Amino acid sequence: MKHSFATTAVPACVRLLPLTALCAALLPLGAAHAEAPTSSVTLYGVIDTGLAYTRISNFEGQGRARKSGLISGGQADSLWGLRGAEDLGDGLSATFTLESGFDANSGNAEEEGRLFNYAAWLGLNHADYGELRFGRQNTVAQQAASGVELAGWKDFGLGATFKAADNYQLSNTVNYFSPDFGGLKLGLGYSFNADESSDFDSARQARELSAALSYEDGPLYVALTYDRLQPKDSGSVGLNQPDAWQLGASYDFGPVKLAGGWSRQKNGFVGLNGDEYANANPDRPGLGGLGPNEFVDGGRLQSWYAGATIPLGGGDLTLQWSLASPDWDWQGSGDKAKNIQVYTIGYSYSLSPRTSVYAFAGRMKNASTEALLTPDNPTTTRVAVGLTHAF
Repeated sequence: MKHSFATTAVPACVRLLPLTALCAALLPLGAAHAEAPTSSVTLYGVIDTGLAYTRISNFEGQGRARKSGLISGGQADSLWGLRGAEDLGDGLSATFTLESGFDANSGNAEEEGRLFNYAAWLGLNHADYGELRFGRQNTVAQQAASGVELAGWKDFGLGATFKAADNYQLSNTVNYFSPDFGGLKLGLGYSFNADESSDFDSARQARELSAALSYEDGPLYVALTYDRLQPKDSGSVGLNQPDAWQLGASYDFGPVKLAGGWSRQKNGFVGLNGDEYANANPDRPGLGGLGPNEFVDGGRLQSWYAGATIPLGGGDLTLQWSLASPDWDWQGSGDKAKNIQVYTIGYSYSLSPRTSVYAFAGRMKNASTEALLTPDNPTTTRVAVGLTHAF
């Protein structure tokens, strides 16, 4: 899923300055014009459904596994949402977004027990000072880096190997987006309780810092991002702090659009959106999703991405490739972790401005849709066709 963005690294010691400075500047402006507001609310959404066949060899070390049937979100996440704004005058507005993902084939919410899993934030926006958002939302790094992705085929897009660019959200987050400085945009975000721990002691809660810098000038787009996670109770259990750098760019030449990127992830996945950390205490769920022990205990994962979109037959043909290179040996066997490669070819054709059909085929080498990092070295193949409608 792609997001428009506004967004660089700021030292930790000043991470709260945008909050105090911007709030001080914005609140008096709004108070002076509260008597004559104008507002709007928009209902929007995407429904994406299709047919897919997936085959995994050496599935969890048990041989071959196959699955076929309907798939939701093959090209874009199925979701619905509300977004709104109230004009408070003098360039200031109150903004909000509430967004929920769902399975288009069952009608079930994507995340049980959460009404708005994709977004639930309220903010203040000013043309001269930028925007502050408070609540559950994507990191500023994810929003910036996802602008490089050409096609988000389910489980086979940029986020397959660039986990800090994957579509994940953090609760209890404050994001700041700067205004546009001649194409340059800055962003800084901080989650005070990323895994929603109920522990009263804030020092024991998972926290994440996210920063991003992007530049856009006509057909050129460039993004540089950084994330750092302090896992829950990391000090008491001796965990390293995961971090991730991402650099990406795209250029639209007219007939062809090209994109490329690089990522370095260290000490686990910053979004807690990877494989389970086997040594995690089940009483501390915030440690889940960091990745395998070898990665969490000082491992590094470097990834590269390249893609091209070519107009063809009234639609778009998209080719994508990514490589992830781990630097560790597996503890059980002592074997060196193998490089992971993801290839996709896909085609999308618009039937109208809001409805499109698509087909794609993808292959993962030494990884599966169930586990990116595994010593089993599976091979995964998926083919899918589908229909997407936006409203």
